[in-house]
Amino acid sequence: MRIIPDKNQNVEASIPKNAIPNLLNRIVYIIPQQVKVTSIKNTEGRHIVIEAQASKYEQLGYFRAALATSGYLTDVKSTSGVKSGGIVVITIEGDLP
Repeated sequence: MRIIPDKNQNVEASIPKNAIPNLLNRIVYIIPQQVKVTSIKNTEGRHIVIEAQASKYEQLGYFRAALATSGYLTDVKSTSGVKSGGIVVITIEGDLP
């Protein structure tokens, strides 16, 4: 039996089966060597939150731009970064296509 949701019900968008493993595999090829990903979370639906750190702002900026222009994530946003003890930490957010 197939259940069709009522027009008034909220339907959460599902993620394709291998979307997250594919994203991780693609990140391997675009991440600069100096950038370390400390956390990747699927917070809700297709929304992904990535925490990354590096010694230079430029490397994190390159990583963020690569995620946005590659099409791996859409609506990419990031924090400006916080530097502590020579390490810059940023949070990058976006949605799986």
